Amino acid sequence: MNISIEDRNQAKKLFAQGSFYFTKGEYTKARDAYEKAITLNPLQAEYHYRLGNSFEGQRNSTDAIASYTKAIELDPTYMIAYKKLGLLLFDSGDTEQAHGILEKYLSFNPPKRDREMVMNILKSIVTGKNN
Repeated sequence: MNISIEDRNQAKKLFAQGSFYFTKGEYTKARDAYEKAITLNPLQAEYHYRLGNSFEGQRNSTDAIASYTKAIELDPTYMIAYKKLGLLLFDSGDTEQAHGILEKYLSFNPPKRDREMVMNILKSIVTGKNN
């Protein structure tokens, strides 16, 4: 896919706008800006990741999961997307898929605090005790 410099620059501006709105807790405006950025430059994993965050802010797990999945598809090394996706899947009760995603997250050697939290979640999945 060939993306013009103009579209890339406009997408960056929209991404910055979305980030501004997100930090203010204006998740709908953030989502709108991120979606416009993705329309112009759909190959940026971070745009999809941040769109997922805005969906989470709106308590829309289904679309957040889709956005995090797309971010990982575009960048299989996007560590934080694995964490967010795995936690959402776990919270939604899809423990089998959460287990695989969270194990992949651990393979990136995350910070100790996150690693311990995720290991406890994985342990609860294996023992059949969610939450």
